[in-house]
Amino acid sequence: QSTWGLLHFNLPRAHMLRAGRAAVTSAVVRALGTAQRASVCRLFSGASEHAVDLAHTLNAAPTKTGLEPLVIAHGLLGNKTNWSSISRALAEQLGRDIYTIDLRNHGSSPRTSAMNFALMAADVARFCDHVASASGSAPHVVGHSLGGKVMMELALSGQRSVSSAVIVDISPRRYDVSNSDVGSVIRLVHGLDVSVYKTRQEVDAQLRKKVPNDTLRRFLLANVGRDDQRDVFFWRSNVDAIVANLDAIFGFDAEAQRVFAGPSLFIRGSRSSYVRDAELPRLRELFPALELVTLEGGHWIHAEATADFVATLRKWLSGKP
Repeated sequence: QSTWGLLHFNLPRAHMLRAGRAAVTSAVVRALGTAQRASVCRLFSGASEHAVDLAHTLNAAPTKTGLEPLVIAHGLLGNKTNWSSISRALAEQLGRDIYTIDLRNHGSSPRTSAMNFALMAADVARFCDHVASASGSAPHVVGHSLGGKVMMELALSGQRSVSSAVIVDISPRRYDVSNSDVGSVIRLVHGLDVSVYKTRQEVDAQLRKKVPNDTLRRFLLANVGRDDQRDVFFWRSNVDAIVANLDAIFGFDAEAQRVFAGPSLFIRGSRSSYVRDAELPRLRELFPALELVTLEGGHWIHAEATADFVATLRKWLSGKP
């Protein structure tokens, strides 16, 4: 790929959500009371024994409408704050609670050595089950790039903890890391110990030696956090784990006979090559209720064409609970 692929823009932090552990269908969630839900959660708890609790931010709807919430996942090396402004706009315009999450090994979520789509989908399923228990309805899920692959895995897994899936500029296929700029960027991040620098300007100066592109360098700088107690900089993502699991991250098991029959929306950028026309027949086999929208822009279509992106989501969700 010629662009920065699964990467996405990264920023600060937020609080933790202690998620429930059940893989409970939305129908069961709606039917059961709080005490009964707790019993069912314990019954199904083995399904997510390797799941971790995901950090999240909630942008609540201005008024309670009873509409199903949204859960949004970022791309590789990103975090929940990539979607801060969009999630606020969605909460106001859709009248829904909007949750943005940090995937494992990103942002404020736990760091683990294991990182594959089955585990990441289990993490999100656990989170969605908690949201469903709190709201009384299964959420809609939105994922960009790496987050989109996670949401596809979740939907195709048959756990039925989602009402619909919105996938942003990514396909359920393997991407070639050896021919991608992403691999070299990750190796650069992996090899740069930012803790030895005292100021952000010093980090920028080091990055400038290898990364002359201002946009990419700003993205990388946004992935640098600061521990004020220890007075050191650090990478917000667990780059060691990402490097160790690159093969899994760039792959996807799209050959298994799995289908998500629920509503699904794929949004792609007109100048992006991540969702190709040749892939649409296979996409429709996996997601038979698929709707495809192409917006003017590249891989980060939600950031490049925010107004159109929000309007597309608003229109698509308008007829849904």
